[in-house]
Amino acid sequence: MRFWKPPGGATEMQAPLDEVRQKLGLRTVAELGIVLGCRYHAIYNAVRGFAPIPKAAWGPLQELGVDLSALLEDQATFVAARAAQLRAELKARLAAPGEGLR
Repeated sequence: MRFWKPPGGATEMQAPLDEVRQKLGLRTVAELGIVLGCRYHAIYNAVRGFAPIPKAAWGPLQELGVDLSALLEDQATFVAARAAQLRAELKARLAAPGEGLR
C-alpha cells in the first residue's frame, strides 16, 4: 500500500509517516513516537520531511503491518519533494525586490 500521493495541485504535501499516524488513530506526532519507540524529534523531523524515517521505527512499523519498503520509498520521495519545495520558496523570496544574498 502506498501512503504518500504526490501533490497533484495540492498546496500542502502530507508526509507518508503522518498518514500512517492517522490510519493508526493516533492524535499527535508524540503519540506516534511513543508507539514506534523513537524520540519525538526524530519522528517530528521525518513527518515534516526533513529526515528519513528513523531505523529504530522500522521494526515497530513492520509489527503494525506497514509495508516498510513502500513506506521508505515514499518517504525518500517526500523528503526530496519537500526539499525542492523549500528551495523554490527560498528562491522566490530571494528574487523579491530588495532581497537577495550579498
